[in-house]
Amino acid sequence: MASGLLAWGLVGLTGRRTKGWAAAGGLLAGLGLLTKTTVYPLVALAVLLPLVPERKAAGPARFKTFALVAGLALLVGGWWFVRNATVYGGLDIFGLGRHDQVVVGQPRTGPLSARLLLEWSLTAFRSFWLQLGWMGVPAEDWVYGLLAAVTFLSLGGLTLLARDPDFPPPPAPTLLWLGLAAALVVA
Repeated sequence: MASGLLAWGLVGLTGRRTKGWAAAGGLLAGLGLLTKTTVYPLVALAVLLPLVPERKAAGPARFKTFALVAGLALLVGGWWFVRNATVYGGLDIFGLGRHDQVVVGQPRTGPLSARLLLEWSLTAFRSFWLQLGWMGVPAEDWVYGLLAAVTFLSLGGLTLLARDPDFPPPPAPTLLWLGLAAALVVA
């Protein structure tokens, strides 16, 4: 979902914003709301992207596109928050109150050490890619191995691409979109 939202945004930054583009963004944003909370910043960026001026669209067209993206996102993913409010009560639409009850008494980290840093790195990697049930349902080890291979191959490819003198640098809006997305997810 995150990759789809990023790619969708890059298409929108090239100026090819059609009704189909907006509908795809709304669908992706809505599905993003049903995945992990780390995708939520990208959903927010996607919903707001139609408001960024483009050369060909007038003001009212931007607001119609925004309404389509936001409306579809809420239609596809909004029911989940209504469900959570019903299940967990009140305004606990993320289930954080229940989470706090579940984790009471769980061990906390001790002093910082190399071993703790390694364990934290592995946990962060697994959580980023696939670990469900409030960290209680990890994937099989081979899945994480495959994801690690894809990650390292991607980083290697990016490194080779960045060193290629014939490869043109990405346009500023592209760098801004990807940098903002990365910063929000990390935050």
